[in-house]
Amino acid sequence: MNSESNYPGSIADQHNRVTPSPRRKTLPVLTLFGITLTTATVLIAADVPWPKFTDITEAAGIKFKHCIGDLEMSNIAEATGPGCCIFDYDNDGFMDIYFVNGRWHPDISDNRGRVLKGKLRNALYHNNGDGTIADVTEKAGVGGYDDSYGMAASCADYDNDGYLDLYVGNYGKCILYHNNGNGTFTDVTEKSGLASPGWALAAPWFDYNGDGWIDVFVVHYLNYDKGAFQRTGAYYEADNFPGPLAYPGLPDHLYRNNGDGTFTDMTKETGLWEPTGRGMGAIACDIDGDGNIDIFVTNDAMANNCWINDGKGHFTDKAIEMGVAFGEGGQGVSHMGPFIADVDRNGLLDILVPDMGYSTLSLQGSSGNSW
Repeated sequence: MNSESNYPGSIADQHNRVTPSPRRKTLPVLTLFGITLTTATVLIAADVPWPKFTDITEAAGIKFKHCIGDLEMSNIAEATGPGCCIFDYDNDGFMDIYFVNGRWHPDISDNRGRVLKGKLRNALYHNNGDGTIADVTEKAGVGGYDDSYGMAASCADYDNDGYLDLYVGNYGKCILYHNNGNGTFTDVTEKSGLASPGWALAAPWFDYNGDGWIDVFVVHYLNYDKGAFQRTGAYYEADNFPGPLAYPGLPDHLYRNNGDGTFTDMTKETGLWEPTGRGMGAIACDIDGDGNIDIFVTNDAMANNCWINDGKGHFTDKAIEMGVAFGEGGQGVSHMGPFIADVDRNGLLDILVPDMGYSTLSLQGSSGNSW
């Protein structure tokens, strides 16, 4: 099977290049003390170069094209994803790329799409260090299953052997590939207990209990009904197919690393059980600066979760109290993969959440719990 073919249903990105010119901007500034408006002039220096990017995909040798596993997009499962993972799997100092792909899947795809059955796979590209990248999927053994409809991927050295392992989130069962350190991987999903069936869209790794073994938080999306509700026609047909609110959510799962190659589901024991969530992304970081790793989860068309780690093995959702549960207008929007950074350089982490309509930037105040 060749993943490089241009199958019907593949998703192609269009890149619009804009080169801004140096200029003066007049920005309105709101002064809260007395609620007065003033005007500030910001000079963008003429000698500051703007970053420029060149598309080198073809020259580098990347021929992978994502496919939804069908001839046309017809449901929410096909409209979700995909993702990729950039990591140095062979420790040569150069970053490699793992792409996830769709599949023809009986739960998702139309019968006309059967022509794609068995013809799609995920792909691992090795960075040769000279500006070229080679497809090493077959050698590495990470093409995925025939029915693993790929959504996302993440990496971590879960067994502390010095090599990054690969975790693939799917519609269906997830896959854990152990890095053998020789350019190949072994599927250890069943042995590890990380199949996490459902519909996984993200899987950040972090050591939540400080035992020296990295754990994983698997974000699940919807309980898709194989198109049963869509076939009733009881939805707004101008949207082409039902949206996320037409389906019940799925709980996310926290898996503790036992240090012997196996994992235990600790979701309920740690207070993270939320059966109605519609998770689309998550990031693990010390949001409140207390030395414990917290979890921020973005949900689709509902409130986000901000799980604060108490350092004793328990999490509490404080998204509403911290002001990061909803969008700017107080509504649950299509929040997707979050980013964390100290945007205003006040020493506190801020949160940027992309959205289908508009993004949300939440700046953390000096109290550490106000945004």
